[in-house]
Amino acid sequence: MKRVLVLGGFICSFFSMTAMASPETKSQVALAKNQLAEAFIKGGLLTDSFTEKARNNPQAAGQEIANSMAQNIDSLVVQGINNGESCESISNRISQGMTKAVEQGQADHQISPAAKKAAAKVPLAAANYASAQCAYLLE
Repeated sequence: MKRVLVLGGFICSFFSMTAMASPETKSQVALAKNQLAEAFIKGGLLTDSFTEKARNNPQAAGQEIANSMAQNIDSLVVQGINNGESCESISNRISQGMTKAVEQGQADHQISPAAKKAAAKVPLAAANYASAQCAYLLE
């Protein structure tokens, strides 16, 4: 019975601490996710890589891609935190990985200068999201 009470107390204190996350930190995470969506929207439109459905609603398509990417970034952030990495190190690692992926994609396809500019924003947006999410989780 004592174990149940201790475990219950731990769970209650954990949830009360997470509920106390500052609105500013939460808004930074949301803003960073929107920045990520915008980068995907611009990139998809400028490279003409969206499907017909996505072209009809680029905002929804960009948000869907950003949500999927955010889930992957969340996993990398949690792994990094659990391995003792700093938020800066985590976001730098994610930015470097995204930069390599974008460069490889550009090497495989001819794209316009405007599309290159839009694609270059993806690694920065991913790093900003990772940094905001890391700060939120460590708050």
